[in-house]
Amino acid sequence: MVKKSQWIWYLTNTKVRAAFFYNCRKRDLWDGSGIDKGTIIEGANGFVVAEAAVPDVSGKAVAFQPNRRCEWQGMELACMVKAGALAGQPAPREFNYIVARLSTLEAEQLAARHKLPTVQTPGGEVLANLEIARFATQGKNRLATLL
Repeated sequence: MVKKSQWIWYLTNTKVRAAFFYNCRKRDLWDGSGIDKGTIIEGANGFVVAEAAVPDVSGKAVAFQPNRRCEWQGMELACMVKAGALAGQPAPREFNYIVARLSTLEAEQLAARHKLPTVQTPGGEVLANLEIARFATQGKNRLATLL
């Protein structure tokens, strides 16, 4: 169950943290029927694909609709970014989280080498959660640049 008064859900719910829902803030998640692995959730700070199932919690599920491109580990990938994010510079928090499509075997192998979790959607697409802002505590394996 989600604490309704909690602002940052991943601090109090281990299932939310396991799904990589670090972008979700107050009103992004609520008590519900659950979120399946591979579901993309729109949060206050971007989009995230569930890296694990989250029971008893719901959020605004959206289809993967790539609207930009990003560079990750030297590869150019199609990605889904909140409208208003600017290319070529570090993003503010409200645009940090993006979902990228790993459309080649080479991209999937690179993700495995960098220990970047990938998720296969029910439609067969392989997606990964990336970040376009620059923070000291951020893992370098998820760091991308918006093009």
